[in-house]
Amino acid sequence: MPPRSSRRTASPDIDYEYNENDINDNDNDDEMDIDNEDDDDDNNTNMEVINNEYQTPNNPNGDLKINKFGDLLINKKFKMKTFTLPNDNSNIKYSISTDVARLVGYRDSYFLFQKHTNLFRFTIDDETKLTLINDDYLPNSFKTRPAYLITARSAFKEFGHRLIINGKPGIDDYYDQNVESTTNNTAPNPTITTTDISNPITRSSILETENSWIYDHSLKCRQFDSMLLFDRNELLNKRVQKDIYTNLNFTPSITQSTNSKFIKIGDSFDNKIKIDTLISDNNVIKTGLKDIPLSIFQGTVDDETLNAILFQQSNE
Repeated sequence: MPPRSSRRTASPDIDYEYNENDINDNDNDDEMDIDNEDDDDDNNTNMEVINNEYQTPNNPNGDLKINKFGDLLINKKFKMKTFTLPNDNSNIKYSISTDVARLVGYRDSYFLFQKHTNLFRFTIDDETKLTLINDDYLPNSFKTRPAYLITARSAFKEFGHRLIINGKPGIDDYYDQNVESTTNNTAPNPTITTTDISNPITRSSILETENSWIYDHSLKCRQFDSMLLFDRNELLNKRVQKDIYTNLNFTPSITQSTNSKFIKIGDSFDNKIKIDTLISDNNVIKTGLKDIPLSIFQGTVDDETLNAILFQQSNE
């Protein structure tokens, strides 16, 4: 552990218990940083921002589970790290947006803010970021890229039990009335073995990862195309590839001629050999018309068809 600075540092959250099964180690984070500070953070321009979070509708039952600072009141703990900012007397608990994104099925925080517009993206300055890194609340990878935070209260209001260790739907959610009415009014049907796609509880994980896997597949295809282009350019630039086992030089077949032809022009005796390279397109469909004499077609087909036959014979 590095020595702590003399100034006030981030205070730990007593409601946190780290679980390695819930979040991967952020120090080995392979996430592509596609967040941009120039992006429009305020998608909900009509919503008021107070204490670095959008003012979404409150629920009296939900306020009994979490206070205004982001501390849980239900004798349970968050799956992600929560902390307060140094030199901030508001005592509001924050969490890293990438941790929340992974807990709810996103690969990175970009899609989290794109889909869940009720979350306000809060950026910290470099001094605060270094303090949080020294206190082990942020991984070292954030030294070279911006760190985006969200308040623990807004994250709990948006995702509820999904951020709680051993969280239960409806019981550990901020908005629990709709969930309870849906689950209580639905009688179990033993004849149905498939997933009910009309139930938003069962569909949430599929919907929230749909954009993520589409983006991931597109990115992998683009990377593969770039690798192919790079390898082909390297091969063409070198012209020759030497085999270290046989000590032979190999050239790409696409740079070599496919056939050769010798033509004698006149009876010149200048003892010179002239070599010309002709590049032609051989992607011509072979119909067999080249070997058929024109006398068969003359008088039997119209002029347009005859011209087409002559053109095909010249190509073959």
